[in-house]
Amino acid sequence: MTRRFPVKQMRNPLCLSAALVAAPVLLALLGGAGLSHAQERPATPPQSAQDAAASEAATAATQANADWPCVQHKQPVLTAAQMWDGPQIASEGARSQDHDITRLVAIVVSRRLSMDDVEKDIKAFADALPADKRDAKLAELFSAVLAETNTTRASVVSGIEKFQRRQNLRSHKLEVDGAKLAELVKVSEANLKDQEAARLAQEAQNSYDWDARVFQERQQNMPIACEIPVLIEQRTFAIAQAIRNLMKN
Repeated sequence: MTRRFPVKQMRNPLCLSAALVAAPVLLALLGGAGLSHAQERPATPPQSAQDAAASEAATAATQANADWPCVQHKQPVLTAAQMWDGPQIASEGARSQDHDITRLVAIVVSRRLSMDDVEKDIKAFADALPADKRDAKLAELFSAVLAETNTTRASVVSGIEKFQRRQNLRSHKLEVDGAKLAELVKVSEANLKDQEAARLAQEAQNSYDWDARVFQERQQNMPIACEIPVLIEQRTFAIAQAIRNLMKN
């Protein structure tokens, strides 16, 4: 008696990849699926000029941020206007030539240091300053903090987008491999005596399942990564407040 080579039941590979893909790809797949039912939908009323302009702006923004997977709004840089009400500084901050400020910036922007320790270090810095120069130096300190924060944060944002691009490539590969797997399973089931066909189908299934698992595990880390820019922004705001609390004006 010929024993059938055990091949896992093939789920629809396109459905599985759609369930795993990142948000932009998933939206694209859902949009594509909806085209076949277009005739069943009621006619859409014509847009006003204002609505059309808003729609075009939203589309342009989506295309510009095609590699941004986070539910949080993408904000490329932090500006002083968002968190600083003290003396005017450069909008995105500026590096300082003061060695003491440069050294302190490296300490306070480190997320390994608690805000309690940050506040103590900033206060020690402020206490050592002449009274007539304190406000100016503290403003210079925040300007340098903001500049360093934007550099660090830009690297994080870029890393998230690179990760998303790699995930999109993995998603596409899953779709292609899933289609190939479906064909191999079909051939194997059509001729149960063909052990080679069964072997190829089983190997393809194992490879597909592994790649899908890796994709899903990495995708589950995305929300954590997306929180990092937000946490950086919150910390910078807290530093701004700590500095302002030590200023007279």
